[in-house]
Amino acid sequence: MLMTIAAPKTEGGNEMAQFKFAVTETRNFEMQYQVEAETLEEAREKAETGDTTFEVELGCSGVSDRFVVQQL
Repeated sequence: MLMTIAAPKTEGGNEMAQFKFAVTETRNFEMQYQVEAETLEEAREKAETGDTTFEVELGCSGVSDRFVVQQL
């Protein structure tokens, strides 16, 4: 179903339709992970899969992908 919402009138009376969408987006966060492992290789594998014992979010560096799921 197509839904439009009229934008507030601007100088000159120009109006543009506004549309809403449900969007899935991928955000890139820098994280610090702590893992338990017997070797460095095992520790790296656990970090790559998110098998952590402790996590710290250091910040978001932006959005790397967006997918429009549907128009609302």
